[in-house]
Amino acid sequence: MGAPVTLKHPNLAGMRKWRVKDFDNHLVFYQPRPGGVSIVRVLHAASDWWSLLGFEA
Repeated sequence: MGAPVTLKHPNLAGMRKWRVKDFDNHLVFYQPRPGGVSIVRVLHAASDWWSLLGFEA
């Protein structure tokens, strides 16, 4: 299970991020759902994903 991410937008509550094995430069942002997950974004780790997703510092 990925690390929790706190975001400003209420629709993104419960967001988690996961660094993919053997693809260390890629982060998968997802929300757990009953019976699976909802993939929100796959971003390069060097991108400004904090701004793209509205990260709360």
